[in-house]
Amino acid sequence: QMENHLVVFVHGFLGIPTTMSYSSSTLKKDHSKASHLLTHVSETNSPQKNGTMDGIDAAGKRLATEIKEIKKLHPHLQRISFVGVSMGGLISRYACGELLEEDTGTIAGMEPINFVTFATPHLGTRQSTSYITEHYLSKISLVRVTTDQFYLRDSTTRPLLLEMTEPSSRFIKALNLFKQRCLYSNVANDHRVIYQSAAIWPFQMTGRHWIQPYKYMEAHANIIDRTSIGAQGLQWNPDANASNAIVQDPSSPESISQDQDVQVECFYPKDSIEFEMAKNLNSMKWRRMDCHFNGWFGSWLNHSNMNVGFERINSIGKNVVQHFVENFLDE
Repeated sequence: QMENHLVVFVHGFLGIPTTMSYSSSTLKKDHSKASHLLTHVSETNSPQKNGTMDGIDAAGKRLATEIKEIKKLHPHLQRISFVGVSMGGLISRYACGELLEEDTGTIAGMEPINFVTFATPHLGTRQSTSYITEHYLSKISLVRVTTDQFYLRDSTTRPLLLEMTEPSSRFIKALNLFKQRCLYSNVANDHRVIYQSAAIWPFQMTGRHWIQPYKYMEAHANIIDRTSIGAQGLQWNPDANASNAIVQDPSSPESISQDQDVQVECFYPKDSIEFEMAKNLNSMKWRRMDCHFNGWFGSWLNHSNMNVGFERINSIGKNVVQHFVENFLDE
């Protein structure tokens, strides 16, 4: 059958396309409708070409141009999905805004299906625990355009990441079109992107039912499905008393339905840029998949474990990739 569903894989900051090889090849090999999928690992922002050092916006525009070229070569393409790792998720969000065709509700003339991110700093990295990034990389002028955007220092009023969450923006309109939006986040030991930023969740969760069981899915021992486990499901709807929302009112995070053992407190100040971005992005539904890796060595590689960036050292994340494949929508 004809490949009519374009799946674009986008690597992260200072990354290389081969870090997306395992996830893209596994999707093409194992998906139940693999014959429909045209998988493409983006190369336009690779170090050999333009890199990722001149900002999310510049990289996003290049990705948009790359996708337009693919569409010209394959005019039969009808659907499109994005899979972004780390900064790749932000680049993908920007490109979607560039490619949005509002009159038809399409992205580059294609129906949006999946938008998937692995450890993407959707709320920036101001709370990152990475000493190297904060104290060294962010001081190097060559990469400072990008790191200033990560740390929300690119503007004193409206940083780019905040602009990308404004309700009337093309970026939010484009995200809203996808049939499925899924976030894979590390619950601990990701020293580049903390859980709250990757999961677009501005709260700190504590309590026995939150910390201890992690309710691993039986077939995927490293994954906690926070979308579908009732009272612990991370669905934040500040404007309605949804039955699956543990936080009914963003101004009162103590309001929890059903499971009173889980305590919730604001991680970001309510007047912070991060809280505003989280509120805007949570105007739409996200599937949240929390990942946890055991062992000291594995934990230090968490940022690239989920997508098996390098198969030899990140193989612990293979069942996360398998979970991604099994939950990937074709139509």
